[in-house]
Amino acid sequence: MDTSQRVRLLAGHVVVVVVALALMTLLVSRQQRAWVAERTGESLERAAGHVAAGLAAEGDWEATAARLGATLGHRVTLLDRSGRVLGDSEVPPGELAGVENHAGRPEVAAALRGGAGRSLRHSHTIGMDLVYVAVPAPRRGPVAVVRLAEPLGDRQVIDAATGLVAWPVSAP
Repeated sequence: MDTSQRVRLLAGHVVVVVVALALMTLLVSRQQRAWVAERTGESLERAAGHVAAGLAAEGDWEATAARLGATLGHRVTLLDRSGRVLGDSEVPPGELAGVENHAGRPEVAAALRGGAGRSLRHSHTIGMDLVYVAVPAPRRGPVAVVRLAEPLGDRQVIDAATGLVAWPVSAP
């Protein structure tokens, strides 16, 4: 076998290894993202349950959402039985009238039916992927649903870490 055949054979092997590594990196990144979203959802669901159980029958819902959001470090949304937002930690006071009804959101619809709901989607409001969890509130007052949301910010960390693991192997 002459030198040019060896070079072509080696180049072919290098291409196969690089493609396999790229596919593996993509699959691992997706699996890790799903795992992070699932753990985040579980944590948010526990926290939302505690918030729902501790809600008063009456109150200033805008202030309550803002206070809970600051305390928990999550976006907090309080909704009535029709899906109307009563308070949201990310909406400035007095601007709730402009917020659309949330009854059609998957996590809210599940909570309005009596169960916990989860959703992972892009928020156009803050421009990030968010994990949303909504739970039904006890029927003591106007709040029917407590929804918490947290950015899936670990995505960038996971993608970077996966890339760093793959880089030494795929570097020329």
